[in-house]
Amino acid sequence: MDAAITLGAPLVRLFAGAIPEQTPDHDSIWVAAVSAFHRVTTYADNRGVRIGLHNHPPAVAPTGEDILRLIRDIDQPNVTVIMDTGQWHGSPGTNLQGTSDPEVDFYAYMAQVAPQTSYVRAKIYRIDSGMEEWLDYPRIVGILKAAQYDGPISIVYEDRNNQSAYPEALHLAVNHLRALL
Repeated sequence: MDAAITLGAPLVRLFAGAIPEQTPDHDSIWVAAVSAFHRVTTYADNRGVRIGLHNHPPAVAPTGEDILRLIRDIDQPNVTVIMDTGQWHGSPGTNLQGTSDPEVDFYAYMAQVAPQTSYVRAKIYRIDSGMEEWLDYPRIVGILKAAQYDGPISIVYEDRNNQSAYPEALHLAVNHLRALL
């Protein structure tokens, strides 16, 4: 945190995954996690830095409700969301095969947190066709527009067997997202 303050960084990312329900002492682990997040966010808030909870699993991919509950329980004005489009419970980015859980609407999780999002990490996995093949970016952009999101969007390229070389894949990803925005 002190390095971010020295550099003048306005936002610091903290990973915010879920705790498996079957975990022994689930509730006490949650309380301890919230307490730790609260200490960090208080320290940051006193120095003018926002904390972005990144829905990236350290152990278990979160749902939208997991992230919103964490925000509510931390209860600090400087807490926001860093939305990672590919790291939700049930999403294709949580496994190397790119398969989604058909019983989970991970796009609904994005819609849940979009109003509190200050930064988007647009995951790109398969882009050879000129369109991301694992994630529905027309739908994701629609979610962001519905929430009136106007913040930064970064591209995070996690190559999953593309034929394109890195520079070409990045060019395809940029063009794909720009066309939707």
